[in-house]
Amino acid sequence: MKVNQATHSVGMMCRLLEVSRSGFYAWVDRPLCARRRRDLELTGKISAIHRRSRETYGSPSIHAELADDHGLRVGRKRVARLMRQNGLRGATLRKYVYDPLNVPQHPFGDLQPPEDVVEMSDGRLEDMLTGGTLTVYTTAYDEQAPAAVSGLTTTSTPEGVEVTWDASADEDLCYYRVYRAAREPVPLTVQGQIASTVANRLLDRTGHRESRYAVVAVDKSGNAGPAGAGRLQGDAP
Repeated sequence: MKVNQATHSVGMMCRLLEVSRSGFYAWVDRPLCARRRRDLELTGKISAIHRRSRETYGSPSIHAELADDHGLRVGRKRVARLMRQNGLRGATLRKYVYDPLNVPQHPFGDLQPPEDVVEMSDGRLEDMLTGGTLTVYTTAYDEQAPAAVSGLTTTSTPEGVEVTWDASADEDLCYYRVYRAAREPVPLTVQGQIASTVANRLLDRTGHRESRYAVVAVDKSGNAGPAGAGRLQGDAP
């Protein structure tokens, strides 16, 4: 209410929210409790440290600097909570490790997933590397997976089973994974995957009337969304 006082009257907001005017003004005049004041002070210091680190520090680094440089002994979970409440986060990198002597051979050419997520410490990346491998770190990703595929239908044709689904509206869409099984739920495993495709339809020439299907949208960050599932709509001719 206090934030909206410039555009709405207190009386109107009290009526809409079903609170008394006297209760609102009592809340405004009430002094902050000691812990709340302490949280505000900590948030200011945390934000300053975060800015100086060029927004690379996470809660472990900020927690350490508060203790080492400011003499503040606070819990790491408290630092993490205040950062989360104020939209502050450290730079994290996805870590991909490629072993030339053990290259995973995905049947449909899907890229291997990241091995880990690594947080920068004191503005530096510190990590253990395995000899003889290529390790790639990247911040060029997001963690928001695509929405579940919708409109999944399967239809019998003389050539096999035609699987169709609604095109994803995700602007970051990369491709779809199609899975098949004899019964539901369809397991989302490499063994059960029958194709990767950029189209929103597939002709499964080895499918049959008992087949069950699931389709997953994958974005350019490698995030896979929830599965959309469907079953055969008609008998094979």
